[in-house]
Amino acid sequence: MLTEDIIDYYKENLTYYRLITCKIHIVHRFLISLLCVVGLVCTFLFVLNDQTINLIIGLISTFLFIVYHIYMNEKTAKKNYRELRIKKKGWTKKDLDRIALNKLRTYIIGQEAYNVANLKQIGLVIEKKTDEDKLPIITLLSTGALVVGPIWIAF
Repeated sequence: MLTEDIIDYYKENLTYYRLITCKIHIVHRFLISLLCVVGLVCTFLFVLNDQTINLIIGLISTFLFIVYHIYMNEKTAKKNYRELRIKKKGWTKKDLDRIALNKLRTYIIGQEAYNVANLKQIGLVIEKKTDEDKLPIITLLSTGALVVGPIWIAF
């Protein structure tokens, strides 16, 4: 079915992960992951041992993780998508969405069943599927409470 093909194409080629994160060199992805793990481990060690040095290392690692991740995303976007307008404050996701939309448009036009009636039907099916796939807000709040609750009680 054409709708499933479009959804599969989007998932395999047009998600943020596929457009940007996947194209970051493996060494840089390892460093990003390492900074994240060090930050989490040191923060949990601080909660368990109440040693200030663990908190300081955890906060510095977390800060470096965020800054390095943003820097590598911008560098990768600038390298792979010259049409993105990189501003002083960074590129916007709106520009990346425009690139993904153009690629999706090219893919749909290349399909043999391309016509207005099919596009309307595809739009309805995709809208219904996204409504079904959304997590209820209560699930997100419960997960957040389960993560934050024990840490809140520890202090």
